[in-house]
Amino acid sequence: MEKALKLLFKILLVFTLVLGVLIMALEISSRRLNPTQEPPRPPEFLACDTNRYPPDQEKIDFLAVLVEKQLQGLPITQEDLDRSMYLVPNHDMVGINGLFCNGMIIISERLPIGARYYVARHELEHLFQSAGVAVDYQDMEFSAHWVATREFPLGLIHTVISSLVGAYQLSPSTWAFLVNIWVMFKFYFLGWK
Repeated sequence: MEKALKLLFKILLVFTLVLGVLIMALEISSRRLNPTQEPPRPPEFLACDTNRYPPDQEKIDFLAVLVEKQLQGLPITQEDLDRSMYLVPNHDMVGINGLFCNGMIIISERLPIGARYYVARHELEHLFQSAGVAVDYQDMEFSAHWVATREFPLGLIHTVISSLVGAYQLSPSTWAFLVNIWVMFKFYFLGWK
């Protein structure tokens, strides 16, 4: 029994050291490749081009209804999110799952259904934040993730997997992929910059 515990301790120690070295290497690389420590973003989103995707007044009006629901403390349902989402082809949202622009919640149609709900709820929370009806948190990204995860926990998993696959396909190398994932993880989940 004592030998097994020593072996387990050694394995745990080696794992911790390897993980520590990997995190340090990712942090050093991320600061060299991306000094601003902002998540990588494409230069422009065609999904926000009003000539290409004119604002849908019905969706914009419905978002105002959702703001009222939030003020009244009523739950936001999947049907509400279905009515509020504006789906666009992935080629107009390369490298991003969803965003709020032109008064609409715009979601990439490449996302699986669970991820669509998660991302739509995340973006809706940003609308609530800007309207002053969200729970007051210090970090707006963390707050939006927290609310969306609480309501759609499986959607978070779908979103993470879909995002990782998409990011890997766009990365020039495996190391660049790992560094970008590290920067996004720090920004969105740890609130680091």
